[in-house]
Amino acid sequence: MQFKELGREQQDVRDAARALFAAWDAAHGELTRDYQAAIGWKDVEGKPHLVRKEPDGPESDLGPRSPHTEELFQRFTDGRAALRARMHAMEHEIQKKAAAVRDADLGRLPRTGALVLRRLDRQGLLGAKAVLAGSSALFAYEAGAGVSLALREGARDSDGLIPDADKRLRLGTIAWDAKSLAEHLHHVDATFAPGKGGRNQAVNGAGFTVSWVPMPAKPRQRDPRGPHDVNWLLTADTFEAIGFDEGGLPTRLVAPDPRAFALHKLWLSERADRPAEKKARDRAQAIVAGVLARRFLRLAFAAEDLRLLPVAVLEEGVTPGAPSRPKPG
Repeated sequence: MQFKELGREQQDVRDAARALFAAWDAAHGELTRDYQAAIGWKDVEGKPHLVRKEPDGPESDLGPRSPHTEELFQRFTDGRAALRARMHAMEHEIQKKAAAVRDADLGRLPRTGALVLRRLDRQGLLGAKAVLAGSSALFAYEAGAGVSLALREGARDSDGLIPDADKRLRLGTIAWDAKSLAEHLHHVDATFAPGKGGRNQAVNGAGFTVSWVPMPAKPRQRDPRGPHDVNWLLTADTFEAIGFDEGGLPTRLVAPDPRAFALHKLWLSERADRPAEKKARDRAQAIVAGVLARRFLRLAFAAEDLRLLPVAVLEEGVTPGAPSRPKPG
């Protein structure tokens, strides 16, 4: 597998777009944290009182109308308006930069998949209740590593790293019911409906599929020795990166640690009940994730795991003192 590293101009475009998105994301966090509540005047026993109402929470009385409460109200409304204006300006710049991202060939994620991830992220669910899983996790690893993989090469046959890369998104969900996820998918696209491939799948009117692997809950303790099944994978530490969709818009990506992904895929490739074509792809994905982890992300595998890795991964060295945990890309 050949890894095409980003050129200097591509890196500059990526870094500028990421920095702008990070600033917008921080502002969105501030809006959610400090201005999510509603504040206004309410008649209490014939006198106007300033009240604050939290979403799905109790209403609190901040006191009768006075210079103090008027100042509180003005400070809140002015601060929220200024923050929204700043976010709107940044959104305009993000849209402008999307063209440069497209021209730099950095847009990798399918547009619909990116919309789903942004919805989950804005609701505080990405990373907490859902992560990229299966083949889709490779989008996070290549974005974090600053390389380009031939993800869509042979996408409609068993030779592709991600079969139907432009038509499918795979998620792993943790202690989250399918009904709730389906509601979020319907918010993104009202044509999403249960798919024919099973109850953990939804397909929209354009044929884009979102499938998910559910897990009841993370165990309190995780055996690092495995077995390296999907539950073991979904309880691994997470890896974060910022990627871009086909339109050039940024998206936060959260996936299992690429080292855990590599070991999981190796485990799958050695299962006797696995179809031969899937086993070949599993091994190819394991090698890709392992090489990205060691060579580009500078992540060290545990000593007991090194003996499990293919030679193609072991040949990729890591510098002394390499970090043992993934960092956001």
